[in-house]
Amino acid sequence: MKKYFWTFFCFILIASAALRIVPALNGNFFFTADQGRDAIYVREIIERRQIITKGPQTTIAGVYTGPLWYYFLTIGYLIFAGNPFGGIFMIILLSLGVTALIMYFTAKRVSIQAGLLTGIIIQSSWFFYDTSRWAFNPFPMLFLTVLVIIFLTEFLITKKTKFYILTLVPVALSFNSNLASAMAIFIFYALFGLWAFSRKILTWKTYLLATFVPPAIFMIVAIKQLIGVFSKTGGSLRIFSGFYFIPMANNFLRLLSQGVIPQNGVVSLILIAILVFFYLRLKKKNQFISYFSTLTGILFVISYFWFSWNKGWHDWHTIYLPTLIFVSLVLILLSFKNILASVVLSLVIISQLLVFVPRYSQYLQSSNDPSILANQTKILDWIYKNSEENGFDVYTFMADSDFDYPYQYLFWWYGKGKYGIVPCHYEIFPLSHKYIYVPGGEFNYNKPTKGCDKLRFYIIEPTGDKSRYSKWTSRLENTKLIEKTDIGQINVQKRELIK
Repeated sequence: MKKYFWTFFCFILIASAALRIVPALNGNFFFTADQGRDAIYVREIIERRQIITKGPQTTIAGVYTGPLWYYFLTIGYLIFAGNPFGGIFMIILLSLGVTALIMYFTAKRVSIQAGLLTGIIIQSSWFFYDTSRWAFNPFPMLFLTVLVIIFLTEFLITKKTKFYILTLVPVALSFNSNLASAMAIFIFYALFGLWAFSRKILTWKTYLLATFVPPAIFMIVAIKQLIGVFSKTGGSLRIFSGFYFIPMANNFLRLLSQGVIPQNGVVSLILIAILVFFYLRLKKKNQFISYFSTLTGILFVISYFWFSWNKGWHDWHTIYLPTLIFVSLVLILLSFKNILASVVLSLVIISQLLVFVPRYSQYLQSSNDPSILANQTKILDWIYKNSEENGFDVYTFMADSDFDYPYQYLFWWYGKGKYGIVPCHYEIFPLSHKYIYVPGGEFNYNKPTKGCDKLRFYIIEPTGDKSRYSKWTSRLENTKLIEKTDIGQINVQKRELIK
């Protein structure tokens, strides 16, 4: 088996890559407002050689992550010549990295069979797969957190300080992904280091220098931003307005079930409790499995308490937990080496597949969702083909955003690339001061080569907020409807300006 390990290793990674890439090749992936905003920043880096010093804004307005997320995306956009698939591609690489790390270290520390089996089994988790469908800045947290757990596991096994220091790399990088998640990981890392120091595995110099000095750069910036927001709001940050232990317990029970039996949280909790009970009684335990699963459990608890004392939690903040729980569960079950454990593992895999198969099948099919790239490019095709070879304006109403970020990028990349021009104006409504919300907007990226005298196109996504839609329409000048069409859930109107 050892002789063929790398062959099977590569085959699993190739199959995993195909599983992710194939559905996205036809543009059947999300290009949301957040992703459109990120694409615009990438455009700034590539086209105008701008140095971006702030990453995406956090839940707290005025507080930002580190900027490395944009530079990470830039690699994919360069590879695919500006296609938003480049962002998805980079996230897929991280998912493959998670699979590779799990397989390699499990094979090294447990057995080759366990490594390959675990690599195959985790592909049955939709909640692992789903992290590769969005080029969204919190999603690298899964890869970074797996690195943290593995490095600390190696540190416990080998007692080599270099693994504790290496852990600092994913901890520091996490501040460029998602600040809320990064703080949970940092607290976990700092408490682990304190424990290692108390057990004399780490010296105090190593603990202080490795744990606090590099992350301090990101934390000082974040604290400075928080102070600025705090002063502007008159001393009030509503996100820290109370404790939410009971609601968060329900959320974390759901996260637990996603890594065990997705259909039932209570059954998942009971199963985990039973497995832990019998695993603790197991005489011969593998160190890697014990440390990996224990560290995962501790991180789960720390994350719960961290997100329970504020109301800023969203499901993407803890995107790393379901996969870590699932991997730990698989490793523990593989430890028992009996028929009952195999039956339980089979039931868990089946329960995961019952979620995976229908959702993946749906992903393979066309969608009428307005945030799907394929629908957005169809809209641009319709607009250009109905522009009468003239210049035109485009105004966009988006269902989930006050800004038209995806179309700001798509008219520049897809429209200009395929049809040679961009609209005379493309923004949320006439004279909307695009430069305020679009990086580089003062340079417009819209220098039409044709006259623009009468045609306007409206892109209107569905919304339940009628008042916001009314405000948007009130800012549009009088026009006469010439033609309209529906592409998916999006209504596109061709209008003529009434002089």
